[in-house]
Amino acid sequence: MAMVLPELYNQCNDLTVSTTKDHLSKYKHLIKWKNEESIMELGVGDGNCSMYCLQPFLPNHYKEFVAMDISEAMLEYAKNNINLPNTRFVQCDVGSKDIDDEFIEKFDHIFSFYCIHMIENIRTKGNNYPKEIRELIVEKRKLRKKWQQYRAPRDKTSLNNATQKLKREIQNTKNSTINYFLSNITADQNTDYSLWKATKRLKRPIIHSPPIKLENGNWARNQLKSTFKPNDNDSEELRWEEPFQTDERITLTSLREVSTEIKENINPKKAPGYDLITGELLKNLPRKAIVKLTHLINAALRLRYILRLWKVAEVIMIAKPGKSPNEVTSYRPISLLPVMSKLFEKLLLKRLKPIIERKNLIPNHQFGFRNQHSTKDQVHRITNIIEKTLEENKVCSTIFLDVAQAFDKVRHDGLNYKLRRFMPKQCSEILKSYFANRYFRVKQEEVYTDLREIKAGVPQGSVLGPELEQNTIATFADDTAILAIRDTSEEATDKLQLSVNKIHNWTRKWRIKLNETKSAHINFTNKK
Repeated sequence: MAMVLPELYNQCNDLTVSTTKDHLSKYKHLIKWKNEESIMELGVGDGNCSMYCLQPFLPNHYKEFVAMDISEAMLEYAKNNINLPNTRFVQCDVGSKDIDDEFIEKFDHIFSFYCIHMIENIRTKGNNYPKEIRELIVEKRKLRKKWQQYRAPRDKTSLNNATQKLKREIQNTKNSTINYFLSNITADQNTDYSLWKATKRLKRPIIHSPPIKLENGNWARNQLKSTFKPNDNDSEELRWEEPFQTDERITLTSLREVSTEIKENINPKKAPGYDLITGELLKNLPRKAIVKLTHLINAALRLRYILRLWKVAEVIMIAKPGKSPNEVTSYRPISLLPVMSKLFEKLLLKRLKPIIERKNLIPNHQFGFRNQHSTKDQVHRITNIIEKTLEENKVCSTIFLDVAQAFDKVRHDGLNYKLRRFMPKQCSEILKSYFANRYFRVKQEEVYTDLREIKAGVPQGSVLGPELEQNTIATFADDTAILAIRDTSEEATDKLQLSVNKIHNWTRKWRIKLNETKSAHINFTNKK
């Protein structure tokens, strides 16, 4: 209805304009302007976004500004609202097949703000009342307005009666809704495990956001800035020069493979990343858009270059349970990555796994982040060794080691060295571009920090991150147990110390820091 009533559309468009201003101010650095460019706004609406949002960012000399909309009434309204030079108004339905050739691949920049709320996926609290209750609400508002104007006692009585009736109907509707919900929840897949989801919501603790004991509001950014850099080391700098392996071409992807990957392996419920594109939006792309996306992915594989927009992480801080909420270290960073970056990683990982398996880059005793390998298998393996030691009346001296911030402290130069050494040239160059020049920003409710560079670590929450981390510390995962078996405690401890010395030298070389508080030494024996 608003599309043929421009005045009504204009009255209800304030949220779109304010949101558009915010987005353009945040992402204006990503728009590269040149002179004599053609610009289009698709779905121009009432023209407010053009004048109050887009106009301040336009270059001084552009060739043409085309304002396009499906509604003739909206275009007529926009003509009186838009006052930009070299402007042309065009009525067109971009969803139809009869689009004039002059509009196909002829524009340098195309903007569309009418769907910004769908992309941002803003969840506003609202009441989906039935028609009868909505009519009662309208009637109540009319009576309230009448009483406020005339202050007649009978109007006040009518307002009170209408208010009480509305409350009763709302309460009855809520009761019937909750009864229907309770009678239909189950613990099986038919209702998407609604019983367990409802239980989880009820048991979820209410977390408040207390003030952090710092003078400024950039506490999270500064904390993560110090986290995403290599550990300090007093050893000499090593030269990471290693010739490339024989080049092995990576197979390009196809439209069918990309479509299948989106359909089967992209979760529509995951939160969007920096670009605000959700998995649900990706699943609803038309065929032409998926073709363009396929070309973009293949270009990244051919050029061995990953888009910078795909390498920006949006970080939210989650309070650790049982920790003081006033301390910076009591929060766990959760990275939200662009969904198109995850799609690219899934397709690339399919091509890397055969190479990794063929070259045996990951040893059999590495159980982290591998299919059909779990922590239980490793526990059984250690338990069997200890039990055998006890049966033979020997001593098993064991040290349990934990790497501090194993993912966040991977040094990029060392990782690049190993990739050059073991992976084909094209693969290593793609992966070098993947983890180089990555950035992050912290989001707290509706507030954002500025971008900061990530100088170390593999991307948290990514598909390739665990695979890269394994190639860095393949024989020394995040949690490691080293066992030494001898006839006496002294002999077992001496043998274990030799391994610990080698590990110490290895960690200094690769700037890996061990977590002393989570590491322990235990002797298992029957001897007294």
